[in-house]
Amino acid sequence: MGSFKRKLILSSISLLMTAVCLTSTTYAWFARNSEAWTEELDFEIENHDGLLISIDGENYRSSITNDLLKKAIVAKANNIDVLADSKSGDPKLTSSFINTEFSKIAFKDVSTANVKDFITIDENNKTDGYFNIIDASSYNYISFDLYFRVNTNRLADKSYNLSFVSQAYSDNSESHLPLSYVTAPDTKAKVYSAFEANGVEYKADDEITVNLANAIRIGVIHDESNKGFTIYEPYEGYGSYCIEGETDVKYNPAHNLMLQHLLAYGGGLNPLSSNKDVYKNTQKNFDKEISFAKFNAISESKYNDVKITIAIWLEGYDSDYLSTVNLTDLSFFLSFCKMEDLGGNSNE
Repeated sequence: MGSFKRKLILSSISLLMTAVCLTSTTYAWFARNSEAWTEELDFEIENHDGLLISIDGENYRSSITNDLLKKAIVAKANNIDVLADSKSGDPKLTSSFINTEFSKIAFKDVSTANVKDFITIDENNKTDGYFNIIDASSYNYISFDLYFRVNTNRLADKSYNLSFVSQAYSDNSESHLPLSYVTAPDTKAKVYSAFEANGVEYKADDEITVNLANAIRIGVIHDESNKGFTIYEPYEGYGSYCIEGETDVKYNPAHNLMLQHLLAYGGGLNPLSSNKDVYKNTQKNFDKEISFAKFNAISESKYNDVKITIAIWLEGYDSDYLSTVNLTDLSFFLSFCKMEDLGGNSNE
């Protein structure tokens, strides 16, 4: 068991890893404020047998320090291969570079159709009353790679799936592993002009209660070759998306609280059509058990390694994100598990 803790100044990232018997869980907290990420971390680790983790796919260990996690985030934001960089004669990922780049990271309202390419709006330019869409900066959201390895002295005679802990698994598991969650305080947003959304009439100066956690998305890329990915929407709130041409109330731009609010004072997000299938297939909460990858036995005592990419962003096409709302602290708790594969569906 190893432990490390450093107090934060303005915001924090926390990652708690634990594995019990043949079930392993990884916990991660991220918090930010309206300015930017601080260089300080509040980081605690507990380690048990069962799972090793790496940020480069070669150097596995029982724990990840705060510096390693920062390194993984900065590397992803700058498209730097961690392993190749560490083996180069002139590495870019120096402590100074990492601290400087990490301090620039701050959430902005973005959207994505593949958890890889993110878009946002150009708040300085509009066409036909809508803000123009531009590519989002890699500093507008969080993304990092994690590699997992089964650490066992037992006979490798079973297959295991890596996934978030589902509600069903948590209920049935003897260890009762906790589910992932996102938390944020409620925020009041004032309506500038009268408008109607979802059958409710809003007058100027009315206040709307918004919780930023409802606008957060967590994406996992689990198969880069086939672009396999899963998007989670922990909480639905007012409603998720506006889609051009959609008549269903839930997706109809005319019923989207955020869009109508923005249009009421002269701005707005241009409804998307390309993300339609992604939007409707987004997983609600963490109730459904979805396998990101499989640990298969490749010898009597060894399993294949698994890589996933995690992305966390503030979904700009969500009714619970209003540009008038200050970005207060957000906390994330990610819980992964490794469980025996009983022959069900999985993403290999």
